[in-house]
Amino acid sequence: STFPLQAAFPLFVSRSVDWLSPPRGDAAGASIDAGEPFQIPGPPGGGELLLRLPSGEGRIERVPPDGLRFEDTTRAGIYGYTVNGVVRQFAVNLTDPDESDLTPRALDAAGPAPVEAPAGDALATRALWPWLAAAALALLLLEWGVWCTRRPHA
Repeated sequence: STFPLQAAFPLFVSRSVDWLSPPRGDAAGASIDAGEPFQIPGPPGGGELLLRLPSGEGRIERVPPDGLRFEDTTRAGIYGYTVNGVVRQFAVNLTDPDESDLTPRALDAAGPAPVEAPAGDALATRALWPWLAAAALALLLLEWGVWCTRRPHA
């Protein structure tokens, strides 16, 4: 494909990145954290909106002209709403900075607490794959050896 060489390619990449990570203030494709309220802009004069939850359930809500503050965002997923025939969506994400923190943490000075072995017999599991791999390799070597002895020599 020559699409990366076309003039429309940079625009495609820009729109794709905007769709995947829209600005936080953009109501057309916002991404909010779970539990955070979302402000849905209202149509002039007020009206009704059809709200679609991530579970597929639909709700009809009355929207005042100044907008609706939607607070039931505890479930992660894509929420959709339709106001006067205009369909929009926003995403609720489970983003927690503490869960995403990959910096190493120092251990306690005392170190981890010692673990005592249980009394009595214990059952240990061993991996079976090394033995199966060795058997498969031996079978391949045997087959190769048979092939080498059966082929006619020129």
